[in-house]
Amino acid sequence: MDFNFNVKMKRIKSLILITALFAIIYSCAKKDPLVSNDDLITIPNSFSPDGDGIDDIWYIKDSMNLIDGSHFLVRIFNDTSFKVFESTKKTFFWDGSYNGLPCKIGYYSYYISYQTWNSLEHSRTGSIWLYRKP
Repeated sequence: MDFNFNVKMKRIKSLILITALFAIIYSCAKKDPLVSNDDLITIPNSFSPDGDGIDDIWYIKDSMNLIDGSHFLVRIFNDTSFKVFESTKKTFFWDGSYNGLPCKIGYYSYYISYQTWNSLEHSRTGSIWLYRKP
């Protein structure tokens, strides 16, 4: 009987240890900004929608599929803070146009708000250089 009791105690201790580790990992993922994975998405800072097949569209690269698609917003503004693009789909792309007309060469600012799979909210701002061949 002592053998069965020892085996059961080892299993209980293992289960308690595993449960404690999962609780610690979950707690850190919810609070620790180092676990936010925010740097694992790529936001390009330039593109050239001139039809040559190279960087013709601007989009976010979420190669690890970290963004929760139900909580996503991207807005792009021109140099006078006029909104030229908006999307709530994480699979968006911007072709450098507004109402079907090409936007002028220059810097555009973006605002991105999203939530990752672990319910961490993020917002990013930055600029994009839009270039077209003369």
